Amino acid sequence: MVEEKFSFLIPARDNSTKLSNLIISIKKNQQMKNANFYIIDDSTILEERVKNRNLVLNLKENRVMYVDKERWDSIKKIISKELKGKFSVALRKMNLGTKSWNTHNTRNIGQVICALFCDPKEYIISLDEDMVLPKGFHLSIESELEGILLMGCPDLSRLEWIQLYGLLLSEKLQIKVSDFGYTSRLTRKLGNDFIKGVLCRYTNFIEEIPASSVKFPPREEMNNGSFVTLAENISLLKYPSWFDSDWFWFQRIRKGKDYSVKFNRSFVIHDSSRKEVLNQKMLEFEEIGKIITILLKTRSKGEIPSDLEIRKEVKKREKLLNLTLDLFNEVLLFSNQVDQGKIKTIMSSINNLLFFLDKIREPDIIKTIQNYESEDESWVHLIKSICSIKSIKSKLFPIINFKKLVVFSPHCDDVAFSLGGSLINGYLKAPKVYDTYTKTNYFLNKPLTDEIGKERCKEESVALKKFGVILRFMGFSDAPNREYLSEKEYMSPLNNPKKDSSFMRVKNKIYRIVNKEKDKILLFPLGIGYQIDHRILFEIAKELSKKGYFVLFYEDAGYKMTEEDNLVQIYVRENLPKLKSINLPFNNVEEKIRLCGKYKTQISEGIINNIDKITRKRKGERIWGTIETLKTLGL
Repeated sequence: MVEEKFSFLIPARDNSTKLSNLIISIKKNQQMKNANFYIIDDSTILEERVKNRNLVLNLKENRVMYVDKERWDSIKKIISKELKGKFSVALRKMNLGTKSWNTHNTRNIGQVICALFCDPKEYIISLDEDMVLPKGFHLSIESELEGILLMGCPDLSRLEWIQLYGLLLSEKLQIKVSDFGYTSRLTRKLGNDFIKGVLCRYTNFIEEIPASSVKFPPREEMNNGSFVTLAENISLLKYPSWFDSDWFWFQRIRKGKDYSVKFNRSFVIHDSSRKEVLNQKMLEFEEIGKIITILLKTRSKGEIPSDLEIRKEVKKREKLLNLTLDLFNEVLLFSNQVDQGKIKTIMSSINNLLFFLDKIREPDIIKTIQNYESEDESWVHLIKSICSIKSIKSKLFPIINFKKLVVFSPHCDDVAFSLGGSLINGYLKAPKVYDTYTKTNYFLNKPLTDEIGKERCKEESVALKKFGVILRFMGFSDAPNREYLSEKEYMSPLNNPKKDSSFMRVKNKIYRIVNKEKDKILLFPLGIGYQIDHRILFEIAKELSKKGYFVLFYEDAGYKMTEEDNLVQIYVRENLPKLKSINLPFNNVEEKIRLCGKYKTQISEGIINNIDKITRKRKGERIWGTIETLKTLGL
């Protein structure tokens, strides 16, 4: 039996501590410790985003896709450009880091990222950031969509928290009250001491130090705050912008795919923060959401409720609010046993809600529903369009992937010649470059001189400075200064890199470097053209790839062999047949050629023409990696 691969989709917002707690609990779990992470950071506070980024950087062994406000803005521009303006309105509406309610956008952006980077048959565990895996958590999957039990904070609306507080007071004062459904059942089942502890921990209704450990029994939540499903289900439906959108999404997915209501027996701990219950704007927002969600609960896609149905549902909510008001009126009669100011504030909020509901116009509700149904109709087309354009993934690679890039270059010009366009177009952002063979007297078509090594290092520093490249010169002697008497000797395919006099010293040095950079993406030359310095780095890279390092290979530019794609393919098959290629496309080839022209000691008209021809033929630059590495890096 094939072991399931799990990935976590985590919406986060302004609470790096809770996100850290969740990540730590996942990393400690034997089943989940190597899981992928898709983190959508909706934080409005820059400091929280910075803390979250640092958390992500520490996930060294895991595949991580991290998107925050800044990254999403860049991603939108890339996707919009590649889609040539299609769906631009839908993309423009999706933002991160807004001050207002934004859960739907966070989840919708998560869908886009999962659609792009997930294997359709991998299992996605969706958890809010305020959840934690308990010790011993283990998922045994039986169906393609399962809820995960929650233990901890009750997932209540603000009105339900108000009702819970009223019910606690009524019990204490021995007042007989109406039945409020779920909150009444909670009170009867769990008792006053527990309800008091919950209110103390999660609201400011009871002015005491919040209880540190209120144990809530595992419960089934009919929403998608915690669930597991195949990745192919994630982007089937757009989240609406109203409250309870997650509940609505979960129910409609179930109905559309004919899934039964099923819950996994494992549970996660819901570690919610204290809620500002009497936030009037949010109380009104939640009421509208409740009305719309209930109206659409049993309806199929595109089925719009009538004015009469909307008015009936509004009346039901008004009745519920009046019952809640009656409850607090009864409580207020015991003025010597309750905080009158607090009770009157609560009653004022309820009265304001009643006034708000009275002003609701049925056409406004209908318009909200119609707009959503129209947006959802184009949602699947948007996702398919994004996934159908292969260049989108490669262009998003440097934005989404949070691993640093470390490039090993045989000589001082090879990064510019082979990867200059990727530097110019942002595929390689501020990489660390190790130039290996920097002791040289090789000067193209010029007399030999001992000063040329310094001159070449200077050219490299000047040429790459504006790209934020961190340069390291390793100081090894190049081929003409070792055992090779002519160019024909060090360009021979018969050479064995492992028998070269520099091989072990270079290998040991590189191993010392990469042991400090193990979580980074390492780029090495393919060794096309058979230049021995290039082949030595390629041989070392093959070993590192087999040991589990994130190794990618770039095509050595400047060699006649690189021009002939059939020769490149044969070379790859003979040397590392498991490699697959991806293209890093760009159109501004002239800028790359200008960059290459800065290497006065090495460039010639023939080399320039060769680089220009290869780059235009590739419509960019090509890199190679094993299927496993490319998948892990989201390529």
